[in-house]
This record gives sequence, structure tokens and C-alpha cells, in this order.
Amino acid sequence: MPYWAHRHAPASTLPAGEPAPVPTAITVFGGEQVPFPKPPRELAERYFRVTAWAEHGRGGHFPAITEPQLLAETLRDAFRPLRTQAQP
Repeated sequence: MPYWAHRHAPASTLPAGEPAPVPTAITVFGGEQVPFPKPPRELAERYFRVTAWAEHGRGGHFPAITEPQLLAETLRDAFRPLRTQAQP
């Protein structure tokens, strides 16, 4: 959820329990140095229609720089089901 909107326009945030209909892919890169635990998938599913979830033990805040091959593979895996659905 965008931080500015949450603070300045609380009504614009997504309501829990009513996931947005848009397919959502979430990836957690384990190399991220943050002072809190990784978000649980169950929390994401309260707000989004999670169609792909990936967790990696490496990477970080900028995976395109630190792990470009891993990021590319993760993106391909997330979009592959959508590509096969779109073909006649």
C-alpha cells in the first residue's frame, strides 16, 4: 500500500478481506536487510489476489542489480501462466 496515501488519505487503502481482482505476483528476496520478519503470504492474500509467490535466500532491495538472473527467472515464472492463458 502506498505510504503517502495511507497517511494522508486513509480511505484510499485497500480493505482487508476484499482482495483486488488483479493477479498479483510477490517475491521476497532474502538478502534484504530490514529489521522486521518477512511478510506472511496470508497477509498479502487479505489484500491481493496472489497468483505467484516466490521466496529466495539471496537478492536484496535492488534485485535487478544484485541478482539479475534470479529476478529474470522469477518474472518468467510469474508471467508464464498468464501467457499460456492468453493464447487462443
